[in-house]
Amino acid sequence: MHIVSLKNLSADLFSKFTDESSGKSVFSILRSSQTGNERYVDPARLAYLQQSLEHIMLLAIEDDILVGMVVGQRVVGIGNEYFYINDIVVSPDARSGGIGTQLMDTIVEECRAVWPAVARIQLTSRTSRGTGPFFMKLGFKPRTKETGDETIVYVKDFDGYTS
Repeated sequence: MHIVSLKNLSADLFSKFTDESSGKSVFSILRSSQTGNERYVDPARLAYLQQSLEHIMLLAIEDDILVGMVVGQRVVGIGNEYFYINDIVVSPDARSGGIGTQLMDTIVEECRAVWPAVARIQLTSRTSRGTGPFFMKLGFKPRTKETGDETIVYVKDFDGYTS
């Protein structure tokens, strides 16, 4: 298994992973597995992410099969910069094998290398997904929970940053 940036993905694998000629694309199947809902990934959106200077998308690939992905974006505020992880998904067949940890570790490293001023990495997750222990194992701390909402914000601060 290796991790590759969407920006460095070969044109052949990009086409293979976005092909919907026989049903849902590989990206769409993986995305749907996250919530159990029918989710489609628009190839045009992937092409945008591939060109974006504010996004990082990493793919876990094993034998030319997409087994996981993580995507995030830099957010610039008036007094700080942070990085928001939009999605992390690992194929149900490949879970508990360390792929999610490798994806998260790599995106944090890449984010810090590309944007050293980023003070916080943030993501949200629903308690019903059971991902809290996973994120906390990686050094993220639960920060807030909205009343009546099961969504929790997880943060990982750098260089003594707190808000």
